[in-house]
Amino acid sequence: MDIALILFYIFLLSFLIFGKKDKELYFLVVATIISFVWLLISRGQYSYNQNFLSIFGYSLYLFFSWSIGLFFVYLLFLLFEKIFKTKLQKFIFFLIIYWILLILAETIFYHYFNVHNIATSIYPGLPICNCMHAPSWTKIVYFSLGPIYYLALSLFKYKK
Repeated sequence: MDIALILFYIFLLSFLIFGKKDKELYFLVVATIISFVWLLISRGQYSYNQNFLSIFGYSLYLFFSWSIGLFFVYLLFLLFEKIFKTKLQKFIFFLIIYWILLILAETIFYHYFNVHNIATSIYPGLPICNCMHAPSWTKIVYFSLGPIYYLALSLFKYKK
C-alpha cells in the first residue's frame, strides 16, 4: 500500500510540474511541508501491524498519506468554495469536508484495510466508528492538521 502511495505521489508531482499547474503544485508543496513537520513531531508514535517502508524510523506511509490527503481535501473544497461568500463560511465548510473525510478514511483503513497502529492500540478509538486509536493529543493534532493547512494556504497566498 505504501508503494502505491509513493508512486501516486510521484505521478501527481510529475503531472503538476510538467502540466505547469503551478498553483496546484503550491498546494501540494504546502501539504507536504505540513506532513513532514507532523512526521518529525510524531516520531515514535507509529508502529503499524503491516510492513510499511520507513526511512530513519519515519513512516513513508504516514508521510505520503497526509500529503496526498490534505492536497485532495483542498481540491475538493475548491470545487464548492464559490458557493460561500464569507471567509468564515468557507472555513467552516472546509472543516466539515476535512473532518468527515478524515473520519471516513480512518474508519476505512482501520476496519477494511486492517491498518492498525499497534504503538497506540491501548488507547480508545473514536466513538461510533472505533478508529483513530491514539492519545488525545494525537487526535487533536489529526483534527487540527486540516485547519492548519487551510490557514497556511490562506495566509501565504499563491502568487505567480
